[in-house]
Amino acid sequence: MGALTENPLWRLLPGNPIFVRVVEAGAKRSRHAAIRIGYLGVLLAVTLSLVLAGLAGGGTLTELSRKSARLFTVISFVQLGMACLMAPVFTAGAIMQEKDNQTYDVLLSSPLSNAQIVLGSLMSRLFFVLALLISGIPVFLITQLFGGVTGQSILLSFMIAAATAVFAGAVAMAIAVVRVGTGKTIFAFYLVIGLYIASVWLLDQLPAFSAGGGGQTSYLTAMHPFLSLMVVLNITQPPSPAKLPGAGSAMRFWLCYPHYAYLCWTLSASAVMMALGTIFVRYSNARTRVNWTGRLRQWLTGGRATRKPRSVWNNPVAWREAATQASAGGGGAMRWLFVAAGLAGALVLTIAYAYGAITPATTRGVLQAVLWIELTLVLLVLCNVSASAITRERENGTLELLLVTPITSRYYIWGKLRGLISFAAILLIVPISTAALLAVYGLFNPPAPVAVGALGRKVVIPIVPIEAVAELALSMLSVCALTVMVALTMSLKLRRTIGAVLSTVAIVAVIALGSAACGLVSVEGIPVVGPLIAMASPYVTIAMVTAPNEVAEGLFVSSSPIGFRLTVLIYSLIAAAAYSAVVLGLYSSMVKTFDVIVRRQGR
Repeated sequence: MGALTENPLWRLLPGNPIFVRVVEAGAKRSRHAAIRIGYLGVLLAVTLSLVLAGLAGGGTLTELSRKSARLFTVISFVQLGMACLMAPVFTAGAIMQEKDNQTYDVLLSSPLSNAQIVLGSLMSRLFFVLALLISGIPVFLITQLFGGVTGQSILLSFMIAAATAVFAGAVAMAIAVVRVGTGKTIFAFYLVIGLYIASVWLLDQLPAFSAGGGGQTSYLTAMHPFLSLMVVLNITQPPSPAKLPGAGSAMRFWLCYPHYAYLCWTLSASAVMMALGTIFVRYSNARTRVNWTGRLRQWLTGGRATRKPRSVWNNPVAWREAATQASAGGGGAMRWLFVAAGLAGALVLTIAYAYGAITPATTRGVLQAVLWIELTLVLLVLCNVSASAITRERENGTLELLLVTPITSRYYIWGKLRGLISFAAILLIVPISTAALLAVYGLFNPPAPVAVGALGRKVVIPIVPIEAVAELALSMLSVCALTVMVALTMSLKLRRTIGAVLSTVAIVAVIALGSAACGLVSVEGIPVVGPLIAMASPYVTIAMVTAPNEVAEGLFVSSSPIGFRLTVLIYSLIAAAAYSAVVLGLYSSMVKTFDVIVRRQGR
């Protein structure tokens, strides 16, 4: 055993001091156990919804098998989405936590090699993500009892989720190492990965990238996690190797087996990212001590003060959160880059639809994917910003200064809530403007009528109904308000920023994705309650708005266009009212317990 522990390969990962310390400490923390219990709770809730829906619907074994396959599809997408969300927060937060604890410089001055620092920090955090995925295998195996799901599909689904988590974690770790774990690390990563997923998805819709050979995939399918997962779930079919005789062996593998190609290149790219992090881990720390943006600004202005005096709101706490990037909001440049890129994409999509470059069906599919990605980015940014609103002040020692001022707890918390919602409203301009642009164009240039229902009656279904813009704004704003309130609660109760961010992301993911999964699985068996649960998720609201013809069939009691639109409006109002009640309840509870929690943590 002694010879084994002295082996360099053993010290690199299994016996890595960072890996051992983090895993042993994490196994004793109740927060990690709560996250695993919450994740398994969502999977069990969705499975229970399937059983209840099947019993309530009184269907045959064939129908139950079909519902089981749909359950597996929904959970697979939820699992992949959770892997994309959790891996960057865990891994990039590794360097951030060391920096917040003032131990990063000590870590660099230790005898540990660069490879031990990078691999230990990365794999110790990915251990919890992979353990989370593995813990859901028994629930996935239950779906095989109903039929319709193969063991190979389950294995490939887990492999794609695990490879995505490793790749996302490796990229986030590389960014964190280069930027030494600044507060903008996670936001920068999510912005880049969100733009990548959106752009690849949009390009995949173009006929120019089609793989041909009678398949439904493209050259870009192997580059996208969700497109590769769609191949595993038999949603899309790749071409047969026999129908691509002119392609080489590598190209046939890329086009005909995109899910395996995705696994190969993501794991290879992860190894490259870890190698780059190993090279620059100590070099970047010395270089990034220089605030080059500040020196560039000083050189351009000649050292003169060029900023005009700011006008502070009546509540300075709210103004500070909304206007001064007090909680590591990612910087004004990154924020406005997101707004500019989103508005430019909306304009391009509208022009392409107006000139007939893409069909109405393709426009709806692209719009749905874009709105999903943009909303996800907004929620992730809010989780990062809001969860650090109080913890960073506690870590920087400024919370005690605020407590000795005449500012009351109600004034302080209301200022945080108002300022962060104002910050979110700027980001929400992008998805709402995207929908509004197509809605206004469709109002004056309606598409051709299409057949709806069993009778085949032809009706005009706009790309985005004009009232849907208000529905999307109401749904997104209420969910953002709930996200802010949950994040502020976690930021108050937890001492560290990384813990507050992780808890907030987990809770918001359970609320948004869990309600969508439970609602969509049970919607056929429980026609009233199922849609109401599903509408609690803004992602389902987006699907109902952008794909009414597909969603209306069998989803609501009334599947006529007018009845469907009226039902969506009523359910949106109910969901927004429920979220508002929860936000007010959390706000009232936080005001009452604020002084007690702060004093207890200050001991």
